[in-house]
Amino acid sequence: MLVAHNAIFDYGFLNCEYSHHEVRTPRGLVLDSYPMAKKIFPGLANYKLGTLVQHLKIEAKEFHRAEGDATYCARLLLKMIERITGSAMNWPPLDNLVALTGRAELRFPIIEPQPKQLNLLDLL
Repeated sequence: MLVAHNAIFDYGFLNCEYSHHEVRTPRGLVLDSYPMAKKIFPGLANYKLGTLVQHLKIEAKEFHRAEGDATYCARLLLKMIERITGSAMNWPPLDNLVALTGRAELRFPIIEPQPKQLNLLDLL
């Protein structure tokens, strides 16, 4: 499963790169924490990752760095699951999490690398 905040952006970017390079895509579900947070934590001024991290008192150092943002997103997901079920260890069915996004289930298309044909013009 891939969890991202505003996953539609990341999904589009990654899907384009996977297609361009013809590499295998992840097989799991893509879950968007942004619309989930709007339903689970109503009434906030905005739902940017930084705002949610501050609101939930998740320890943070810097934003807009891949590793840090991925960590904050994971911690946000655990906080949302804790809010829903009472425990971060008691996960609801994935269908319920998908329903919280308000979107259809999102998965990467299956891309299998294809052998390349030699183009003689490339050799000139």
